[in-house]
Amino acid sequence: MCVRKAWLEGCSWNLTPAVSLLFQSWEVSIVYPSYSKFFSEIDGKNAMYFWKPYPSPLHLQGKTTEELMEEIREISKILAGIDAEIEKLRLTFEYKLTSMPGIGTAFASKLIAEIGDIRRFRNADKLARYAGVAPVKFSSAGKGKEQSSRQRNRQLHGLFYMLVVTMVAVPKSGIPNHPVLHRYYMRKISEGKTKSQALFCIMRRLVNIIYGMMKNRMEYREQIVPNQLQEEQ
Repeated sequence: MCVRKAWLEGCSWNLTPAVSLLFQSWEVSIVYPSYSKFFSEIDGKNAMYFWKPYPSPLHLQGKTTEELMEEIREISKILAGIDAEIEKLRLTFEYKLTSMPGIGTAFASKLIAEIGDIRRFRNADKLARYAGVAPVKFSSAGKGKEQSSRQRNRQLHGLFYMLVVTMVAVPKSGIPNHPVLHRYYMRKISEGKTKSQALFCIMRRLVNIIYGMMKNRMEYREQIVPNQLQEEQ
């Protein structure tokens, strides 16, 4: 376990958020087979606070259920206070990112932290390049191809990736989290795009939407998405 953990830390810079989370889930499921009964998300705030002092059952020796529940309740109170402070700070920027489905206070704060002052990006294309969502053309032997730039903000790239995955996901209800983007995703798949390529296309469109919302201090409007996607028709 220690060897594997060291390997993950050494190459984590090269893992996508989804793959990294998959490794974490696999590791925790071995150490704590029933963790899903207590934490709905392996990387949820309460779960992350719990894993730190109790990385394995050995660290729980001498602890009663009542003591653990009280610790979790205290953690929840602390996190609620932190969320409230983050929300106050976020409001000072006057960005209305939380008006968009799938973006909560914590996620919006991360986007703002990584993007910073939106005015430093002259247009959405500049932000896309910074996030590594603008393909860079390469040519070899007369043949051209496009790749994602390696000179990117990996944290911001990961945030857009997680946002897109959440948007196109279909929960147990059978209704996509974002029907318009899900239809666009399926259309790209039907056109022969791989899943990764289809997600990348949506990421690029979301950069345009986020850029417009931040620059104009505007709330999310449902018609923005069809208009953005219409550009590729």
